Amino acid sequence: MIIALLAATVFAGDWTPTETEHTVMRALSVRDPEPLCADVEALSETPVTTLRSMVENVEMPPWVGMRAATCLASRHASDVEDDLVDWVTDPAKKGLALVALGQLDKMPLPVATEVAQRAIVGSNAEMFRERVGRSSQPELRALVETP
Repeated sequence: MIIALLAATVFAGDWTPTETEHTVMRALSVRDPEPLCADVEALSETPVTTLRSMVENVEMPPWVGMRAATCLASRHASDVEDDLVDWVTDPAKKGLALVALGQLDKMPLPVATEVAQRAIVGSNAEMFRERVGRSSQPELRALVETP
């Protein structure tokens, strides 16, 4: 099964994964049960760098990058704030933006506020405003509530 998954893996450009990246990719490729971020991160000495590499380079299966993005947004938002802002402002990264906005409540409030503020003024503002409005944080909901 793992060999079949790796055979179906598509990389962006001419990226050649390291042994650690291969290991993390295999862990993130498992369909059921979905791996826990902590377990995946334990496979790398540099989990943020490795997860970023998954987001940037693994195109298939698509859930590898999305799971890596979820781990980054929910557990490392302060370290990857620039990435999160890029995701919510680049129309070509709508899927990553939705992942980031789904993790707002797990981010430190200053990071979540910056990400939300940037999201609600872009090309997908209407959809993103709805997502921000679902936050459990009153400070974030206030960004999209009209008086």
